[in-house]
Amino acid sequence: MGIFQPDFGEVNISGLPPLLAINSWPGAIAYVPQDIVISNGTIRRNVGLGFLIDAATDEIVFNALKIAQLTDFVTELDKGIDSEVGIRGTRMSGGQRQRLGIARAMFTNPKLLVLDEATSSLDGITEFAISEAINALKGSVTVIMIAHRLSTARSADLVVYIDMGRLIASGSFEDVRAQVPDFDQQAKLIGT
Repeated sequence: MGIFQPDFGEVNISGLPPLLAINSWPGAIAYVPQDIVISNGTIRRNVGLGFLIDAATDEIVFNALKIAQLTDFVTELDKGIDSEVGIRGTRMSGGQRQRLGIARAMFTNPKLLVLDEATSSLDGITEFAISEAINALKGSVTVIMIAHRLSTARSADLVVYIDMGRLIASGSFEDVRAQVPDFDQQAKLIGT
């Protein structure tokens, strides 16, 4: 995302350094960190964080919430998307806050989505549902998913296995299993 500079080599997005790419194509690149920052305010304001409130229309916010598997929770609230989340999201569970962060990333219909352990606080059922929703974006969104859970990486087109900052293997999930005994052992433990 351009926050840290690599020790050697370079990282580009469509031929541009990350910060220049972000400035050139506002909203085209979205990032979901493991620890989501929630601001005091409504669900609508948190999903549209950084944009004018008029841009956070019901339709756009609900589309983002749908991908993040948060619509059931929100529709049960008295004020729906205009319900207050509390200071740092205290009126929400950790998994709901994480899904709110995913909805925030989907607000701009990005072309590149970077998920950094973005489903680590979710139960298996919700993680599966979000993974299915993200998989449905194939062809319209490039997703880079950083994950320790192998179930998260199972459906990836390309798996890159890095250990201690070194590239160990890359390929399909099965290719990496064949190349990395530890990866294969972990996959067997989760039943894949």
